[in-house]
Amino acid sequence: MSKVPKVILLIEKSRAFGRGLLHGIVQFSNLHGPWLFYMEPEISKKSRKHPYDWIKDLQADGIIGYTWDANLVKAIVSLGCPAIIRGLEKPARNAYCIVTDQDAIARTAVEYFLELGFRRFAYCGFDDMIWSRQRGENFNKIAAETGFKTYIYKQPETKRLRTPDKEQVIIAKWLISLPKPIAVMAGNDDRSQDILAACKIADIKVPSEVAILGVDNDELICGLSYPQLSSIALSTQRAGYEAAQVLGKLM
Repeated sequence: MSKVPKVILLIEKSRAFGRGLLHGIVQFSNLHGPWLFYMEPEISKKSRKHPYDWIKDLQADGIIGYTWDANLVKAIVSLGCPAIIRGLEKPARNAYCIVTDQDAIARTAVEYFLELGFRRFAYCGFDDMIWSRQRGENFNKIAAETGFKTYIYKQPETKRLRTPDKEQVIIAKWLISLPKPIAVMAGNDDRSQDILAACKIADIKVPSEVAILGVDNDELICGLSYPQLSSIALSTQRAGYEAAQVLGKLM
């Protein structure tokens, strides 16, 4: 009887991006597996003294991770087993990265706003997240190619001002300072909610004065908002399937 591969999944399940990856991974396993999947045990989450020991102890055949934690990425790569990691900046020995097409996302956003008749653009993301900075840079570049300026939100450097209740007030002041009407691209759907809350704080009408477009198309987040938020859907299920396919070859 052939050995069933043990695969660790370090993927956050509460958001659409992670759930999409998981659906694709499971689809591949059902067709070409089976694989035995392992996720972080609860006892490890509660005790952070040696947070990565369980990964080493499991002696898995492969890992698929969705993390921007540099220490965790380093720990995964150091194991030397085949790994696919969203958050790995460049391929390493036996480890490959899942890459999002930031140019295509930004181009979709600009074209969407132009079709709606907007000629003023802004971007609001997370300064300490590389994917968010890349998204903003691409949005700014593509908007400039069409002849329009982009106003970029700058987060407060002090971490205590980045809690939602405090930062939404700061975003509200930033939105007030912008010319209207204006189209704002959010780094993701969570950021869309911050922008929407800031509009309510500033008594700004959505979407007539400020139009908001997020990324990830998380139906729960977008649907629970009022007014409901628009978002760019990513092909995360396909990405999960192809990540599993590559991992299978590596194993």
